[in-house]
Amino acid sequence: MASMLKRLSITGIMLSMFLCGPVIGEDAEPVELRLKGIPTVFTSDPTLIARRKIFEAFLKRYPQYKVQVITPLVVDAPGSEGTDFFAVIGGVAPDVFWLLTRHVADYRDQGFLLPLNEHLAQYQNEHREPYRGISTPTKIWKFCQDKGTVYAVPTAYYGMLLACHNPTFGKYNYGGKVPNDWDEIYEFARAMTYDPTKEPDGKSDDPYVYGLFLNMGNRGGSPGWYLLQWIWSAGGEVVLPHFEKDGKLVEVPDPPVDFRSFGITVSDEKAYLATLAANKKRLEGLGLSTSYGVSDAKWRLVTDSEKSLRALYFYRKILQQPWIRNKGHEFDITPEMIRAKKAVDPITKEEFDLNDKRVQKRIYYGVVDSNLSSEIKQKFIAMQIITMQEGGMGSINADPTEWTYAPLPSYRNEQPAVFVMGNFAGINAAIEPEDKPGRRDRKAIEEAAWKYIEFMTGPQAEAIKMKVYVELGLAEMVRPNLLKEAGYND
Repeated sequence: MASMLKRLSITGIMLSMFLCGPVIGEDAEPVELRLKGIPTVFTSDPTLIARRKIFEAFLKRYPQYKVQVITPLVVDAPGSEGTDFFAVIGGVAPDVFWLLTRHVADYRDQGFLLPLNEHLAQYQNEHREPYRGISTPTKIWKFCQDKGTVYAVPTAYYGMLLACHNPTFGKYNYGGKVPNDWDEIYEFARAMTYDPTKEPDGKSDDPYVYGLFLNMGNRGGSPGWYLLQWIWSAGGEVVLPHFEKDGKLVEVPDPPVDFRSFGITVSDEKAYLATLAANKKRLEGLGLSTSYGVSDAKWRLVTDSEKSLRALYFYRKILQQPWIRNKGHEFDITPEMIRAKKAVDPITKEEFDLNDKRVQKRIYYGVVDSNLSSEIKQKFIAMQIITMQEGGMGSINADPTEWTYAPLPSYRNEQPAVFVMGNFAGINAAIEPEDKPGRRDRKAIEEAAWKYIEFMTGPQAEAIKMKVYVELGLAEMVRPNLLKEAGYND
């Protein structure tokens, strides 16, 4: 292990460059702040363009901080997300961690995140108002705390959307339409799926068209990730907290947390406070504690519920359902047809012998390109599930008219429910003083790290982001309240 760490600290040596503003006073020693993930000035991603401008504004606002931008070791393997752990062990970690939702609890439990309660209290004293950050709802903030301690703050949040390819929708007479429920997702996807080898009049140079794209490949594949979305939009749940009472497990609400006690304002405060009061009343009625953390509850998988199972059946349908196209329309091959070895077109009443190899060649299975095949084909995608935050297209060169973005439909008559996730920032708890300029005072380094987080999530940063997005023609990708707060009332 020692030799491995030595190799990591040598072969993974950071590429460093120093970006600093003017030093304040002759005797003042600038604090060296180690950061990663600073976007290059050459990026074409609108979100990264905004982040770069915010970073430059931070340097001007705090010239007493000398920033060392580090590039940690990159591991091209399943353990690639653990590189910060190696960096902490090797003593070369950044002072600020940028985390995905799934990382926060792991970093917290490993002791890598510094509690932020004191910094939040300091913020409230300095600004005479609670910390708002990027104006985030409770569903995102709840990942940041446990048992009365806040370990991270949100830096962005986003949800899943259905992206509909306008040229393909137009070609198949679905122009201007979007699916409204699961039945229509399948209907639209089936109608737009085209494999020339399965069509009687197909031509070898015809492009393939897949109704829906779900990335399930070995690299970057997320079959379980998509399943969560289907479960929630089916009206189901994945896991629920329980407490033991009288020898039985009793379902309880998520841990009730009053974010006001931390000096935090959540964007959905009015609705959340009503939910908080109702949850506390429910717990009191059960004779259970109204104050507990995530680790205090017994969490149980509940994907075997009737609603959750809808998701599994639908997943199987879009991936594996056999069907045939006949004379300009499509029909599914039902289990009864399979048992009878005969498929019947419900519209023309034609019969197809499922033992006939010519018929077998015409059978499609599912409507999804799951990115599992290495075969290179010319292909188009009609719909895909994406995540998008403000600034959305990923490139200033992308054509904003190519896709229409719509809410992900739910199971019929169920309320819309979208998989929401976020990005977070936390302070490295393993910062140690060093015998070198700018790194001698741990408290000063921690304070600089907090000031960086505070600035990157503050009102000046939000104003910079809005200006970038508006100038790039991306205002429609931004939450209206953020535009209004930045002075864009139109």
